Amino acid sequence: MKSIVIGAGMSGLCIGLILKKEGFEPVIYEKNKYAGGSFNSYRLKGYQIDTGLHFLTRAESGELPQLMRKYLGEDVFDSGFTSHKTYNFTFRGVSNPLPEGLGSLLKTNLFTRKGKIGFIRMFFDFLSLGRDGTESYKGYSPYDYIEKYVPDEKSFYFLNALCWMCSGSSLKDASLFRFVDGVIGGKTMKDFLPSPGKKKYPPDYYPVGGLKALPELFVRKGGLEVKLGSGVERIYTKQGKVTGVLVGGKRIPADIVVYGGLVSELPGLVDGLSKEEIRKFKDIKEYKAITLWVGFREKVADWKGESLVKVQENLGSPHWAVFLTDLNPDFAPKGHQLLGMSAILHKDKDEMVREMEQTLEEMLPGCSDKIDLKYVQVMRAEKALQDKSHPMWDLPDHRTSIRGLYLVGTDTKGYGNGGTLCADSARRCFERIREDSKVY
Repeated sequence: MKSIVIGAGMSGLCIGLILKKEGFEPVIYEKNKYAGGSFNSYRLKGYQIDTGLHFLTRAESGELPQLMRKYLGEDVFDSGFTSHKTYNFTFRGVSNPLPEGLGSLLKTNLFTRKGKIGFIRMFFDFLSLGRDGTESYKGYSPYDYIEKYVPDEKSFYFLNALCWMCSGSSLKDASLFRFVDGVIGGKTMKDFLPSPGKKKYPPDYYPVGGLKALPELFVRKGGLEVKLGSGVERIYTKQGKVTGVLVGGKRIPADIVVYGGLVSELPGLVDGLSKEEIRKFKDIKEYKAITLWVGFREKVADWKGESLVKVQENLGSPHWAVFLTDLNPDFAPKGHQLLGMSAILHKDKDEMVREMEQTLEEMLPGCSDKIDLKYVQVMRAEKALQDKSHPMWDLPDHRTSIRGLYLVGTDTKGYGNGGTLCADSARRCFERIREDSKVY
């Protein structure tokens, strides 16, 4: 069956890779002159800048590494990726690493004693929900659910910071599903219980060559056919079934079309969608992250590949910072350092920049006279904000009302966030394609 994928972002590349390896021979059309979408890198004043500060989560259990091992080879992580060590959360001048198990939770100063007991109780409840258990909690924020467990202000602010990083919203606004999924993330009790010789839960990971190395790997090793600078102008249908697309004024036939662009823009490309679909597509809100990139002309600190997260004493987004040159010194001129600091853009941009600059001075006192690059970047974090009024369950499914037309991306149903969500969305999309191909 002739298949076409619209968009070479990470979701489009993931479904393209699956289709390729499963014998569907897809062609991917991308309107930009590069593949990867929000996963990319570029040079600026001698530094390599990523399109936002990203790490890839769930290094062993996540959908993205599983997809890569299955379709790119078991050895895909043997080289080309590096591990991120830990997140150190700082609150009122005291810093502690993010607990990775019940043992480290009991030792941390992130919570009071009452807070630790409350968190453990909450954690057991989260495990009991299961992966699909939160569907009955539509309209719930994490705060609505865990209010009875949070005994003090310190615990509340830490959980709020964690919620922003898991979901893109505050503890009172986020979807309960995203918070539970972010904290538990497919783990089971044995992942948290201490045992002799047990390794710590696998850390996040990062492409050695920067974000751009990930789409390059998919295209090169996956053998994907990607046509850059080739935007799809129209999707054709006949009698409720997709028949092809229009690219550069040329009509190209297809039996299957997978749309990986913004679903809110799909109604402008195709006729025949249901009124319910169109309403659902238009209700989707994207959200953005702001990143302050700072280059230093000399070494100012040694964080040993760890992140520092400043917890806000309000409902605001935490400030997450890491030296990218700890992961790859080539991202800066020799002897220089490159730091990225990110937060979710949730209020006036200039106000947030000022707050992040203050955090920078707190993290690295006296560093301002050593800066030779300061660059503010605003990028899409995900294509859909899953808040309590619009959780994952309300996002579009991967099968549309038009036969042969499917959806993929972070504005469709899926678990995880970022690259994990891209891969999970692609997996779900292919399940629909495989089911339907047996019928058609």
